[in-house]
Amino acid sequence: MAKTYVCTNCKQRKGESEYEYKTNRGGKTESRMRKCIECTKTQRGFVTDRKTYFSKICSAQKYMHTSGKRAPKGLEWAINADDLLALFDAQEGKCSYSGVLMTTFRDGTGSHDLNASIDRKDPEQGYTKDNIHLVCYRANLMKHTLNEPMFFWWVQNIYEQRICKETLE
Repeated sequence: MAKTYVCTNCKQRKGESEYEYKTNRGGKTESRMRKCIECTKTQRGFVTDRKTYFSKICSAQKYMHTSGKRAPKGLEWAINADDLLALFDAQEGKCSYSGVLMTTFRDGTGSHDLNASIDRKDPEQGYTKDNIHLVCYRANLMKHTLNEPMFFWWVQNIYEQRICKETLE
């Protein structure tokens, strides 16, 4: 007879295969999570539809940039999830910098390089429709606080340095 357990969240009795297992920090022992896979995914913010994805990143970014230590900058916030969804469609789902197709997926495991991310063209200005575009998370990390001309200068120099080294070898 298969083992069953009661999920601490939904209180339903489920089979052993309905639970994730985690390994301790030393990597020696494995233990069953107390919440079922379904409840764990819900808790982690599992998202596959675009509207919900943009709603979540919009609210998270708005909170980060209008409260706490970033609030004194006085950055304007004049965008919402519908604006981001329309922008995603206008960009045909492609990163504004690389042209790579972006994803809109959250599974609770952290950041994903290809996920759509809000980028300000001019970091000194706020989050307005004319100052934002969507880029891959990785591209946004690379740009960080640089303005576009400085970002492209770095990209060009890194690329040229790499190409020159390969041609000389």
